[in-house]
Amino acid sequence: MKPTVAVEGTNGFGNNLFQYIYARLIAESQGCELSMFFKPKAKYAIKVFAELGIQLKVGKPFQFRPIVVNDRNASTEFYGSAFKGRSFRLSGHFENYRLYSKHFERIKKWFPVIETQNKKDLVFHLRMGDRLFLKNTYLKEHQIKPEQYLAAIQKFDFARLHIVTDMPAWEPVTLDSLSKMKFHAGGTGGKKISQRRRIEDDTVAVDYFNEIYEALHKLDPLVRCGHSIADDFNYIRSFDQILFQSGTLSWWAACLSDASKVGAYGPWRPFRGTANSQLSDVRLPGWFVWQ
Repeated sequence: MKPTVAVEGTNGFGNNLFQYIYARLIAESQGCELSMFFKPKAKYAIKVFAELGIQLKVGKPFQFRPIVVNDRNASTEFYGSAFKGRSFRLSGHFENYRLYSKHFERIKKWFPVIETQNKKDLVFHLRMGDRLFLKNTYLKEHQIKPEQYLAAIQKFDFARLHIVTDMPAWEPVTLDSLSKMKFHAGGTGGKKISQRRRIEDDTVAVDYFNEIYEALHKLDPLVRCGHSIADDFNYIRSFDQILFQSGTLSWWAACLSDASKVGAYGPWRPFRGTANSQLSDVRLPGWFVWQ
């Protein structure tokens, strides 16, 4: 039986990109088959991969004893010859820039070729959606104020601002409208978020989004709402200037683009403490951090 790399896909397509790419690097270097397995709420990723031209082999984790890889031991050089003929079971997020730093040109070839079509404008990936309902969004060390967004935007020389967002509409929200919104992660109005992680008063989310909307709307942006995850991913990749917060989807879109200037949110997700992946610390030409 041919050795296999089986990787568990969690909810969130940005997470799935890390899981798939890390697994494929191991599978190709060791001559293994690659399969992904998903819990029911995360299976939408299969369709997104297909829209990006990647047909997954989807299966259940095998029963014999593989090498178990997680975030604690992922930095081991599993690409090396010492692991030839072995199978692997991967369960983690693998959000470590160093795992990929030598392989970006190779990884690019796995995805559709997206030419840089817009060299004069700036695209900003504004991830809101379910994050509006998370307590962590409003922690003092993590909450991003509207003026911080504006300061980051001003670091670019551009003609027009484009905003890609998971909000279904670009307009001020109310308690009622926000509660009915459906975001890309599948939840409606944040109702699927556990009470432990969820804010107690939804007016906090309403006020926060409306402040950001008011600040950015003055810039007369072209706003992209309601598109598929794959479409947004490829759209971001088509720009020469890219700005984003702490988002794994936009991180990969920027890494797999030919952008000459990329701004990544510096603190990334500080509430995670020592588990913060610090993905803004990227040593690629043209990248800088903002905060």
